[in-house]
Amino acid sequence: MVPEFPALPFAPDAVWIGSDHPFDLHEAYLNFRSPAGWQVNPKSGPVELFITADSRYKLWVNGQFVARGPGRSYPHCQSVDRLDITGRLQPGQ
Repeated sequence: MVPEFPALPFAPDAVWIGSDHPFDLHEAYLNFRSPAGWQVNPKSGPVELFITADSRYKLWVNGQFVARGPGRSYPHCQSVDRLDITGRLQPGQ
C-alpha cells in the first residue's frame, strides 16, 4: 500500500531553479547558483525554500552550509524539504 502524502501549495509565482536539459544521463552532477535579490521584510514572515531532488543536494546560503538531502522517498512521490533561511539572508545580493 502506498502512503498518502499531502500536496504542497506552491505559490503561482514560485521561482524554480533547475536545468532545461532533459536528463536521460547517468551520474550527471550539476551546480546551481541563484542570486536572489529578494526584498526581505521581517514583518512579511519567513523566507522558505522548498527543495526536491531525485538524488542528492547540498544547500549553501551566503557561504554557510544549511542542509543536505533529500530524505528517502518513493520514486513516484518525491519528498520535499522545507527550509527556513530567513536568519541566513544578508542585505544585497
